[in-house]
Amino acid sequence: MLIKEISLLTNDLVATERFYSDILQFAIYNKTASRISFSVGHSMLSFTYTERQNPFYHFAFSIPSNKVDEAHRFIADKIEVLPFTPGTTIADFSNWNAHAFYFHDNQKNIVEFIAHHDLHNDTNEPFTPSDIIGICEIGVPVEDVTEACKMFNEKYGLQYFVKGPRLQDFSVMGDTQGLFIVTKIGRGWLPTQQPAERFDTKVVFENNGQVAELIL
Repeated sequence: MLIKEISLLTNDLVATERFYSDILQFAIYNKTASRISFSVGHSMLSFTYTERQNPFYHFAFSIPSNKVDEAHRFIADKIEVLPFTPGTTIADFSNWNAHAFYFHDNQKNIVEFIAHHDLHNDTNEPFTPSDIIGICEIGVPVEDVTEACKMFNEKYGLQYFVKGPRLQDFSVMGDTQGLFIVTKIGRGWLPTQQPAERFDTKVVFENNGQVAELIL
């Protein structure tokens, strides 16, 4: 599955533009008085203004499999990298053959950079934001995880991620290139354990050659 675009909410477009264009150095694709979009690898990251306070999401970007340390330094030089466990900020997801780290954006969204080593997308060049492959995860908070995953399968043909997990309150659907992180509303997100909340979200994705939209 390829995530082509996620559209989220922000209550501060100016600060959002500053964070993603100045700090993360993402290219602005389009900008209006109420919406801004950034081009990130094969994906688009879009934010629409809302007066609703503190919309909160979790999403992740895929980076080359050999660039975790360099990408970590790139972020740590600019903003705080969130602790994953006492003494480390890099998560070793051995069951996924992946390493990741997390940070907050201006909206206190939990943003993740993850390297899936099974993708074999190493690069010999020094890390820059242009090396980001695209959006590879979006958190999907729901009331009933099992029923939501069933709907994703029947409507979109999505399968449970072969590496798991598949639990009553937390499941992952898709593949290494793109994942829906389906969690029960109120369950804590890694690494802060901030309870998942549901805010307006639109995801444009491609699965088995078909482009579809998920609107939450």
